[in-house]
Amino acid sequence: MGTGGARGTGGARGTGGARGTGGAVGTGGAVGSGGSPAGVGGAGGADPCSGLCAPAIMFTLANSYTSGSLGVGATCHETTSTVTGVVCSNFTPPRTFSVNGTPRGCDVTLPLPPARNGGYCFQASAGDPAYAAFFVF
Repeated sequence: MGTGGARGTGGARGTGGARGTGGAVGTGGAVGSGGSPAGVGGAGGADPCSGLCAPAIMFTLANSYTSGSLGVGATCHETTSTVTGVVCSNFTPPRTFSVNGTPRGCDVTLPLPPARNGGYCFQASAGDPAYAAFFVF
């Protein structure tokens, strides 16, 4: 048991993360003070978007998160914060929006799929309009 957490100092993406010292296979391993269990950014380095899209833009929630205009390219966002809902706007077919690899519509707040590797991955396919966005709460 060390002090290297999954996402803070010594975390999977922080200073000395899974790819440096203090990560999953170093001092302050996957389950440390403030750390997380293996598979949640710990041992194996599995993040919510691993295997779905890259590079992922990591964000945290205080109360909510707004992506802002996504542009016309495909996007990849992830969080390990507690999420209770998500809505998206201005996704005109064939542009799609997915949560943890599950396609979803933007017209209503649908139940979220189960957490994936301790969090959620939000994907937007390439397309118009450039001002498509999503809101997480």
